[in-house]
Amino acid sequence: MVRVESDMKEKIVPNMEPLFLSYERHKCLCGFLTMQHFSSEDFAKELRYLPEDNRFYHGLCYLGLYQNIGVDDFSAWLDNARSAISALAEACGLEFENNVEKELYAWGLAARSFPFDEWHSAFPVDEEVLHSFMEMQIDTKEKVWAFYNVGTAALDKMEFTRGEQRDASLFIQFMKKTLDAKTNYETLKKIHYDMEKGGIVYGE
Repeated sequence: MVRVESDMKEKIVPNMEPLFLSYERHKCLCGFLTMQHFSSEDFAKELRYLPEDNRFYHGLCYLGLYQNIGVDDFSAWLDNARSAISALAEACGLEFENNVEKELYAWGLAARSFPFDEWHSAFPVDEEVLHSFMEMQIDTKEKVWAFYNVGTAALDKMEFTRGEQRDASLFIQFMKKTLDAKTNYETLKKIHYDMEKGGIVYGE
């Protein structure tokens, strides 16, 4: 009996503060979803959990994993996405070709993670912005991901816009380019949430 008590005493240690590991591991993702600012230094910690190849692309997929269904202001959400893209790019050491490229990623992330209705009625059809995206070469994984997410939202919004308010030429051109991106998008290996496994899948 004495021996058992001695063994038990050796296994008793001071209690520590609770470790909220899931939050610490996904702090920036939580920050994005709740519209809280985070820095590139903060995101650098989460990059460790992403595949090492093309971490900017994987970071985009990661930030686009969930939606906050309580959000209803796309303009504010787009600003939130711009801030997240800046932090992600800096953490990855990525320099954008120009501001249009940065905007494509921000719009893509915002479109991916905003809780639209089935008509994407909250999506603002900014023809100047869409034309600038049309002129880009969609030649990387991150550009394909972002353009396809913008394209699907923009086309659904334009589809349900009255004819006299819709630029038919832009609609047709954007549909063609989105369909071209769709083929590549469907072959992308993306970080995603697996409903069957009940968690985030970082690999295949």
